[in-house]
Amino acid sequence: MRINKQLSAVLKSRRDRCPKGPEGLAFPAADGTMHARERRSQSFEAVLKASRCHDITFHALRHTAASLMVMSGISLRAVQTMLGHSSIAVTERYAQLSPSFIEKEADLLSLDVQPGLGQLVALDGGAV
Repeated sequence: MRINKQLSAVLKSRRDRCPKGPEGLAFPAADGTMHARERRSQSFEAVLKASRCHDITFHALRHTAASLMVMSGISLRAVQTMLGHSSIAVTERYAQLSPSFIEKEADLLSLDVQPGLGQLVALDGGAV
């Protein structure tokens, strides 16, 4: 997964404050090694508690990241590359758009915004 410079700096700072182990992890086990996949580290749990996000997983964070990237205007292809998805279809499953985002996107196609669209609707028998 590729990340932006700002997040990279945050994670490096976090890693520098953690116990040193062979992995150089931001959320290591107490001995500095990587956790088993199904367990969350105490340090990650502490971050979740501090942020009042108790019931969340790294997998859910990947979904959130994909959704936020797409709603920020990053292309599906770029999100696919950043998250290491095998196909655009996987990225589309990850990136869920919020209802307010969809509403704003739909408003971009208003007749007032798109010159000529009103005439097309009128030609098709619709009222403008």
